[in-house]
Amino acid sequence: MELPAMVTSRGSVCVATVNGNIYAIGGYDGSNRVLGTMEKLNLTNGKKWTLLRKMSMPRRNATALAIGELIYIIGGFDKDWQQLRSVECYNIRTTTWTKCADMHTARHDCGASVLNGLIYVIGSGNLPPFRQDVECYNPHTDTWTKVSSLITARHGINGITFNGQLLAVGGFLPNNYKGLVEMYNPTQNIWAKTMPLPTAGIYKCFVLPTEELVNMEPARRASLALSRT
Repeated sequence: MELPAMVTSRGSVCVATVNGNIYAIGGYDGSNRVLGTMEKLNLTNGKKWTLLRKMSMPRRNATALAIGELIYIIGGFDKDWQQLRSVECYNIRTTTWTKCADMHTARHDCGASVLNGLIYVIGSGNLPPFRQDVECYNPHTDTWTKVSSLITARHGINGITFNGQLLAVGGFLPNNYKGLVEMYNPTQNIWAKTMPLPTAGIYKCFVLPTEELVNMEPARRASLALSRT
């Protein structure tokens, strides 16, 4: 399915989906200008993207993550290509931005996911040395806590939560890709290696299968995947 073009051309943009809406946030435009704007498309009846309220500062290569009707924008680069520790939160209901506590460490293109109501950010982008540090944000107390580091440092990690487990998936080590998958145990605060991916790489998106998708005819499933690529 082809969607309408965004109001603004964006590269290194971060994206979140909430209540049938796609939110495209930040990034850079065709002139390499770092953006602080955000726009929204309603997937049900949207004919065009709608510009929304700006962030407090422009940022690119940030990470977006939604909890309920709140969208968190984490790290990234500012207009001077400085890595950011800052975090902002957009309230869909009130259409307002709120500054959150800064992370302990500046990051860009980090992996992130939610487990038990807490936000975990994992590693960072491709600026050496490759990172393995992880920290956790509690939205209720607006505080960050350092937790156990990954076993293997790498960049391009994707964080996902599946069946109550936090996973750090894929990534790139010096000179080669790895299909590494590590699983975090919050009770013991340790990471453990689990079954690796069949193909190594940097994975930017995952689809957790629903019963409908699992039971779908293979040809239809392939067609659907291609239409959303």
